[in-house]
Amino acid sequence: MVFEPLEIRVLEKTGCSLELEVKGEGHTLLNMLVDFLNRRPDVEYASYVIEHPLVGTPRLLIRTKNRDPVEVLDEALDEIEKLLNTFYLEVEKTLHAKR
Repeated sequence: MVFEPLEIRVLEKTGCSLELEVKGEGHTLLNMLVDFLNRRPDVEYASYVIEHPLVGTPRLLIRTKNRDPVEVLDEALDEIEKLLNTFYLEVEKTLHAKR
């Protein structure tokens, strides 16, 4: 599997909003991230847009109620990392137990 290098660029940042361009990523990661962000009570909304399905560069949009969106993004990424680590450990335990 070939991965395009990931490139993140800040398009806009204000006190309660953040817009990032996320080159090299698509629906898989951004859909999960938006889901985790929207579960947070301090997030007004989070979404992503890909203007063209073949050549569009995704944009991640976050708007918080009254918090720094970068802090909220960091917290959501930490939650995802914990979930993926737990999943990885469970898969390893399950697969090694059956050998």
